Amino acid sequence: FGYIASIIGMFTYFWQVYVLGQTEYQVYLLPMGVYFLVLSYFTRNEKNRDIPKSFTYGGLFILLVPLMFQTFGDQGFYYSILLGVEGMLLLSYGITSSARLYRYIGIASIAASVFSQTYNVLFSLPRWVATAVAGLTFIAVAIFLLLKRKDLK
Repeated sequence: FGYIASIIGMFTYFWQVYVLGQTEYQVYLLPMGVYFLVLSYFTRNEKNRDIPKSFTYGGLFILLVPLMFQTFGDQGFYYSILLGVEGMLLLSYGITSSARLYRYIGIASIAASVFSQTYNVLFSLPRWVATAVAGLTFIAVAIFLLLKRKDLK
């Protein structure tokens, strides 16, 4: 009955926000995403490990994917700040709880936030500069992975 009560609570919240005339999507999506993440946290000791994982993936999807698309819109700067803040919160939670998924998603959110505000500048660079930076990045990652492989042996 706890799940049913919480679903009724979420619908009540959505109805109240709708009655107040709120048209901002994040007012709806943020509580729903946090709800799924909290639900995954409290169901992590279940016998079936797929239930908390699905709640985690669903909550992260609801929190971040629509917000990432909104960062490329008209008022993308404000959404980009919100995406960066959510990314920092996820990264800090991932570091303190040793959860790799939250760390990686937090880093990706921060990177997406920065990219959404700088992609015009990046695409206006001459082609040779972009190719050189991409090539140097590829070589640096390859060297790093090769050095990491030697450390693992």
